[in-house]
Amino acid sequence: MAEPSEDDLIKASSEAAQNHIQKYYRALQSEQTKIPSFYAPADESETKLPSLAFSSINFNGNEFLDPEDFQTAVTEAMSPIYYEIDAYDCQTIIPNVDHKGEIISNASKGMAMTILVLVGGGVRIGPLKESEMRTFSESFILVPNPSFTSIKKKGKPTMEWLIQSQTFRYVS
Repeated sequence: MAEPSEDDLIKASSEAAQNHIQKYYRALQSEQTKIPSFYAPADESETKLPSLAFSSINFNGNEFLDPEDFQTAVTEAMSPIYYEIDAYDCQTIIPNVDHKGEIISNASKGMAMTILVLVGGGVRIGPLKESEMRTFSESFILVPNPSFTSIKKKGKPTMEWLIQSQTFRYVS
């Protein structure tokens, strides 16, 4: 099996970013019980590279060291919440690493990599008629999640990604 080409990496990271954005922001808005399932395990013993374990969530200067704490904040202090995504970009960081941090030779079609995802748009926190839309910027480091590698989508194997690190900031 050949190493993934640059086109393979671009296609895989773009699809991963788009899928992540659609699912993650939908969960924030209406499926908040699913929020912790988007994050990498915090236990470094589950990975060879500690950098692939969950790090933190930084939401406009407030640090959350646990996805469940972030979920609680979203449900109790930021609900209802509405996102409008204007743009996103992504970049492969490490093209051939699995969920345990092991370097994979002959990684197939970019299905084992870490990805930087940048998102920009607007967010309303609180009742729609009472809250103003604020511009935000958010970045994610996504790492592979092996529990979804066998799922088929239109006959192709798909890969789900987990958030290793996340930073949200209001721009205006």
